[in-house]
Amino acid sequence: MEWNRVGFALILLLEVFGALAIIVNLVFFLWHKRWRSLLDRIRKGLKPLIFAKDGDPAVLEKFHWIQCRLIVQGSKVFLCALFLRMVAIQQAMYNGEPHSLQPSLDVSNILSAYICSLTILSKDYWTPKLLNLWFIPMHFTCLLPLLLADVNEVRDVAYIILLPSFMIGLCSKAAWLFVVGNVATFATAAYRVAQSNESVSMTDILSYVASCFLVIGVVHAIRMQMMQNVKMGLRLKVRTIDLEAVSALLLGFCDAVVETDEKLHLTEDSRQLSTMLLQGQRGRGDLDGSDLLSFFCIEDREHIRRSLKANNNNTTMALNARMLDSLGNTLRVELLHIQFSNSDGELCHLVGMREFQDVGVPQVDDCRSPNLLWDQAVQEILRKADTSLMFDASTFDILTVSDGFQLFSQANGLEECFEGLSVFNLCTETGPQSFTCRMQDAVNAFDETASCQDVIFLRKVELFGQEVDLVVSFQQDSVLNTLVGNVVIISDSDLQSEMLLAYQSQAMRRFPSNNSSIGQLATTAPTQSGGLTPSMVMGHSIGGSRSQPQRNQLRGSAVVPRVTL
Repeated sequence: MEWNRVGFALILLLEVFGALAIIVNLVFFLWHKRWRSLLDRIRKGLKPLIFAKDGDPAVLEKFHWIQCRLIVQGSKVFLCALFLRMVAIQQAMYNGEPHSLQPSLDVSNILSAYICSLTILSKDYWTPKLLNLWFIPMHFTCLLPLLLADVNEVRDVAYIILLPSFMIGLCSKAAWLFVVGNVATFATAAYRVAQSNESVSMTDILSYVASCFLVIGVVHAIRMQMMQNVKMGLRLKVRTIDLEAVSALLLGFCDAVVETDEKLHLTEDSRQLSTMLLQGQRGRGDLDGSDLLSFFCIEDREHIRRSLKANNNNTTMALNARMLDSLGNTLRVELLHIQFSNSDGELCHLVGMREFQDVGVPQVDDCRSPNLLWDQAVQEILRKADTSLMFDASTFDILTVSDGFQLFSQANGLEECFEGLSVFNLCTETGPQSFTCRMQDAVNAFDETASCQDVIFLRKVELFGQEVDLVVSFQQDSVLNTLVGNVVIISDSDLQSEMLLAYQSQAMRRFPSNNSSIGQLATTAPTQSGGLTPSMVMGHSIGGSRSQPQRNQLRGSAVVPRVTL
């Protein structure tokens, strides 16, 4: 008696909590006027039950093929259970004697055994089109015992068929089909009980409703979870294919491509990286679990760590660094990296490394004499230039742009705001003369250890769909603690005029006593042997050439360009 009161109190407490939860949610939606959101949730939950073909076709097809495999495996389980029951009752059936194992289930069990046997024998021919065809006769075997059972046994039979109804409901192609089938089954049970002479109590009705709701709710929840698993599997497969494609693409122009975890440790061995750094060191073992930063110079490790772990919104980033091979030699490399999340939701990095080969830049002797005319011309252009851009040479992020550069970009139909952009966002061209490629060449050509820093002149660079000439200079920024590049757009007339003015100024200092000859010298010097012409200057850029005597004449007059690309 005491337990009845305790049980009643616990049930009443659950009912109070349930009523409060419903009231709180209704008040919340009423207060925030979010009835539309409530209706959307209800519609979203009922949509899979009403529309069988709603959703991604690829996900539905994969889900239906999983149901086909589930039918075959479930038929094996059903057949084993039915075989044991038929062995138990066959002696009584042979003797014509009644048995105590619910005789109303005998016919449905025999039919189910034959259907399961045919399903197993034809397992190689099952397709999603046959799912509903299999569901209808199998669910009929669950409904048939309710029609054959005595009225007093209907309740027991209804509870026995709960598990088969649940398993069969998972295999219907149309989501609404198992709902209709289970409602029909328990409605039949309630109708048979109502036909009896005894009065039907509210307890009987609620028990059938609860059983029907339990089967439908559990089947629907499991089907939705199976659908989510299929979506995640397909998404993971697509991302794996994309990652393999990106890795193959990077290997096309990178010497090595590695994948690291959040701590920048390699997740697998890399034969390409071993080839780059461990030549002839076969006994070193694989690189799985190695720290990627340990292969770089100590001075570059912190900068690489910050760059790789920066939140770049899954955009590809590039930077320059120095690596150490097994012999302790320094390799200048370019790094391309992008962040992604693996199947466990952990942050990973895909890093491509390419050894920089300085083959496109003319070798310049470190002991060369400075060119005063070239320095004066370039410095004057940099001083007066309005079309300029400043960027971080390590990450290629744009720091500032001048008003002239903004006007130049607007004139070519490009955006006005450069905040958050990098050098790689300024052009869509990918050829060797593109602005992005030439900037990488300029950064790689810069030598931090040189005694005198060079100014780099770039000819015919493709920027905003136009061919322009650029002057690039570098300096170490103490505030940002990084190398900063300054790009200035110039024209041939700018360079020619500044070179002539610089030459005239040089001549005035050399011949101060003969003013009449100064103008003549300034006019004729560009065409005399040993003089400097704009074509000579342009001849040292890519695409131009000069003979050896002309180079000697330029050296004799102390006119040697710094670095031209």
